[in-house]
Amino acid sequence: MQYPTDCAAHTMSFSLSGLGHAVFVTLGNTKNRSDKNIACVMAHEATHVKQFCLEYVGEENVVSETEAYMVEYFLNYLLSEIEWRKNNKRILAKKAKILKAKNEQHQRIGNK
Repeated sequence: MQYPTDCAAHTMSFSLSGLGHAVFVTLGNTKNRSDKNIACVMAHEATHVKQFCLEYVGEENVVSETEAYMVEYFLNYLLSEIEWRKNNKRILAKKAKILKAKNEQHQRIGNK
């Protein structure tokens, strides 16, 4: 997915053909963003996750405290994922390198 220059993150919801629903949150470039800014963006996206989940179950009248707990839960998950990725950059870079090599090998085989 290509981000416009002003897009910090994006939340998408997909139906899984009778298997349920999936919600994806993508985070744009964080190089020039502070941890505080990233947390604010993730709070915004956690709110969208909550909205998609309530829409999926058909719930329209939710107590505000329930909504707050949902956003807190999703925000905690998103921030934990960001923290894990930040702490495991070398592992992720190694996996990306392996996937890139496999993809290049697959393309060479497909072009023969």
